[in-house]
Amino acid sequence: MKITLAIYTLLLLTPMAVANENTFTLEEIVERVVKVSPSLEVHNRDLDISESKVKKARAQKYPQFEGAVLTGGIFNVIRADLFQPIYTFGKISADEKKAKKGVEVTIANISEARNETIARAKNAYFNLQLAHTLNDLTTEERDNAKKLLSNVEELVSVGSPKATQIDKLNLKILVSNIDKHLVSSRKSIDIVRAELMKMLSIEENSDFDIESYALEPVEFEANELSYYKNKAIEDRPRIKAINAGLEAKLSSIKREKSEYYPTIFVGGTIRYSQSTLYRDTFIGGAGIGIRQVLNYFISADLSEARAEYSKSIKEKDAFLQEIDLEVKKAYLDMQENKDNVNNEREGFRAARTLLRNATSNYDLGIGNVNELMNSIGTYLREGAEYYDTVFLYNIAVTNLEKVAGVLNKELE
Repeated sequence: MKITLAIYTLLLLTPMAVANENTFTLEEIVERVVKVSPSLEVHNRDLDISESKVKKARAQKYPQFEGAVLTGGIFNVIRADLFQPIYTFGKISADEKKAKKGVEVTIANISEARNETIARAKNAYFNLQLAHTLNDLTTEERDNAKKLLSNVEELVSVGSPKATQIDKLNLKILVSNIDKHLVSSRKSIDIVRAELMKMLSIEENSDFDIESYALEPVEFEANELSYYKNKAIEDRPRIKAINAGLEAKLSSIKREKSEYYPTIFVGGTIRYSQSTLYRDTFIGGAGIGIRQVLNYFISADLSEARAEYSKSIKEKDAFLQEIDLEVKKAYLDMQENKDNVNNEREGFRAARTLLRNATSNYDLGIGNVNELMNSIGTYLREGAEYYDTVFLYNIAVTNLEKVAGVLNKELE
């Protein structure tokens, strides 16, 4: 989005940094946001739930004990039962595998969420750099314009032919517009800074700054498009989640099929009855048993599991097509903005040279105010377009890394 075109700003960018313990580099912002992000914390709780399901599935392998004591005044009954599965025709192993794949899905979802969080943090950092750039350089240009206005006012007051009342009025309009844009740029700093601080879980009134206000193209060595397409298929967390989900659904099918077969178990029972009306009785025993439950739900559940698996296959195919286009678009956006950065840089340099020449000519008395004001406007417009393109390029690089699934690699 051409958010800077509406603002006449920007001279040469001078790196600025504030030396305090709450000054963050881009790398430090990425590390912190991953640690403190509330949304990632929610996903981590999902991982706890998934791991608990694995424990629950494994628990089916172990002996199950049930005891009860019944009392009715004139009688008392003590009952204890033990159930230990020996062979379940794949019921327990299918449940355990399904639960483990659920853990893999959750881990992949966490990784995908980290991708999104890192991308948002980087974009916010670049946005804050841009906001500071707009404010600092607009302020500097406003000061230059005010100096020129003061000079023109003095010339007009003494009736010099070098400046006219129209020049004076045009300069006042220019200064007024710059002042108006300064208000907007300062507002942008406050908003973007607040957004980034919230993302980092830093209190609003705390000291906070970024290491450098210099908005420059990120260092990025681009590979071929095919590289990013392959990386997306290999490393994109969403695809890993889909693949793990498919295996979980296959386990669900096996689990439902196993319901047609019995569970073989070792069982034991103890019964002790005590009554004021009858003799006490004790019954106990143990042995190998078979338990089988058959009903119409088994067929329905199996059909549902197969349908869910088939649906997931189609969803994977659709996502692979979608991600192929997404990666291609992100790659072309990056290339376009890279070319634009180079093109806009040349225009910006030419505008800077034009401004210097116009300033020099005016100082030497061979130029006029109108030429200088035009060169200022041209310089500011070219600067705005250049830095806007730098901003868009940095965003495009981040987006390409995100859709290719390599953004997380920075923390590994």
